[in-house]
Amino acid sequence: MSLKLPIVIIGPMCVGKTTVSKLVSRKLSIPYCSLDSVRWYYYLKSGMDILEDDINKEKSFEELLRSRSEYDTTVVERVFSDFKNYVLDFGISHAFQENAHNKDKLSAIVQKNRNSFLLIPSTDVEVSASILNERLKEFRNSPDIEDIMQFNIKTIETFLETYTNSKVLFTKDKTPKQVSQELIDSLFYKGT
Repeated sequence: MSLKLPIVIIGPMCVGKTTVSKLVSRKLSIPYCSLDSVRWYYYLKSGMDILEDDINKEKSFEELLRSRSEYDTTVVERVFSDFKNYVLDFGISHAFQENAHNKDKLSAIVQKNRNSFLLIPSTDVEVSASILNERLKEFRNSPDIEDIMQFNIKTIETFLETYTNSKVLFTKDKTPKQVSQELIDSLFYKGT
C-alpha cells in the first residue's frame, strides 16, 4: 500500500504533537519537520521584518500570534510544497487562525491532505483544557500564563470546528507511544 504524504499533526499546546510526530517519523522512517523550526526562514522569505517582530515581544501571546497570522498561512503553503514527504508537526500559530479568510485558507490546505490528524485529550473541551493547562504550567514559565491557558481553550474549540476532515486522536490516559501507534494503525486501516 502506498502511503499518502505528508502526515500532518495538529493540536493545542502541550498535547504531545512533537513527541508523537517524532515517534511516527522514526517508526515509519519518514523525515520529520517541525514548522516551529523552519518558520523563521519562511518569515524572512515572505518579507517579515524580524526587528518588528522583536518589538512585538511586548505584546500578549495572542496578539503576537495575530501579528504573524498572514505569515503563518504563507509558511503552511510553502512547507506543504517544500516538505511533501514528511511528518509535519504544526506549531500552534500554524494551525490556529481567527481571521475567517486565513482560517478557510489554512483549513483548505490541510484538509485536502487525507492524512491530517488532530490530537486532543478528550471530546469534552473543559476536560481537555484542564489536562493541557496542567501540562502547560509545568513546561512554560511565563508572566502571561493565564492568558496562554485561556488561549489554549479557544484553540481546542476552534480546531474541532476547523479541522472536520482530520482524523481525531484522543490522548487522555494514553502514552505518546500509544497515540503514535494508533495514528500509524489508522494510516494503514482500510475501512469498509
